[in-house]
Amino acid sequence: MKIKVIKFENYKGPKREHYNDSGADVFAATDVTIQPYSVYSVPTGVGLVLPDGYDAVIHCKSGLSKNGI
Repeated sequence: MKIKVIKFENYKGPKREHYNDSGADVFAATDVTIQPYSVYSVPTGVGLVLPDGYDAVIHCKSGLSKNGI
């Protein structure tokens, strides 16, 4: 799979915290304030080129997500 990082100032790209992680942590490319009960697309600064028959999934795995953030 090819990963293209779209340049944002001070952006840290995808990162695997441990060598045996099955996925990588993806970070917001810009600071965003999301109001309660609203929906917002947060730019990640990452584009993927996936082979035919594959898909990519983003899961809420942040420690903040358990608090509804």
